[in-house]
Amino acid sequence: MRIGIDVRELEKGKFTGIGRTLRHFLAFAGDQDKENEYVLFGNQKTEYEPLAVNQTLKIIPERVTIVWDQVLLPLAIQREEIDVFLTPYFKAPLWHASKLVVIINDLIPLMVPAYQSPAYWPQRVYFKFLTRLTLRSADNIVAISDSTKRDIGRVFHVQEERISVIWLSVEPRYAMADKNSHEAVHKYGIKKKFVFYSGNFKPHKNISTLVEAYRQLPEALRQDHVLLLGSPKDEGFPMIYQRVKDLKLESQVVFLDGIAEEDLPCFYAAASVFVFPSLYEGFGLPVLEAMAAGAPVITSNTSSMPEVAGDAAILITPTDAEELTAALESVLGDEARRAEMMKKGLIQASGFSWERCAKETLEVYRKVVKNA
Repeated sequence: MRIGIDVRELEKGKFTGIGRTLRHFLAFAGDQDKENEYVLFGNQKTEYEPLAVNQTLKIIPERVTIVWDQVLLPLAIQREEIDVFLTPYFKAPLWHASKLVVIINDLIPLMVPAYQSPAYWPQRVYFKFLTRLTLRSADNIVAISDSTKRDIGRVFHVQEERISVIWLSVEPRYAMADKNSHEAVHKYGIKKKFVFYSGNFKPHKNISTLVEAYRQLPEALRQDHVLLLGSPKDEGFPMIYQRVKDLKLESQVVFLDGIAEEDLPCFYAAASVFVFPSLYEGFGLPVLEAMAAGAPVITSNTSSMPEVAGDAAILITPTDAEELTAALESVLGDEARRAEMMKKGLIQASGFSWERCAKETLEVYRKVVKNA
């Protein structure tokens, strides 16, 4: 079986959930799968060293994305005689000389009210149009959570049997983070205890509610714990920064852009609590990362977060700042509860495995080709 994969996410300096999934699958395939051939299609930004003799990287220069997706890639799939092709995006080649497996990570543009404003209308239309076409042409659809599977079925009326659920996982290094060593955190200038968030400032991440909840904490807890927002300064940063200024929290809220990938587990491990109040997630990987590193977690009771967190985290209504404040106070003020949550989080995180993710993905390929 010749398996083709779109690997444009394997770009130097780019660390995404899609990229992590691809790297772990390819590592497993390179080590365990000797019977199939893998043809990896990237562009001029792709940096990946094939891990086995049965993995080949094909570079197709990309100038106009839609041309790459719908013309150059399908021609390459046909030329390479691919049996089954995996696209990790909502967009896929709409004509292809192979079986097609598509990964749907989330339906954020369609599910979050913030993206229903006129400013996001072109993005929503583009996303919905291409996702609908991709789902129609796919031989199998992979959802990264049961929540995403339900959303796909409800929004696009896709039959349940066409969707496979394959959970993500975290690297072993998260479980090896040393809670007694804060050197990695200290080199960023963080000396105090901290409430931690890692992600971005996009509207669905709901960081304004987190800032408001932190403001409502008793002054003594805020004096002991800064709010550390580990996020790149993207298009949502100015609004959050202005909110912090309006609330006069500049001395207690720390914006930390550019945490190195290798240092992130140490930030989770050193955090007094990790907070992820997102309105909607396809999986919510930071929740799992934090639990694997031994951090107590507070997250939302919506979409996929309860599925990932299980009973190991405090689940809150993400739009209720007072509820989030109460959850923060209960964790920061109770060492016994923190210890119990850390223990439960480690157990919950151990139930997720990249090896299982890779095996289940390979099984989807086999099923699709067999059914052909």
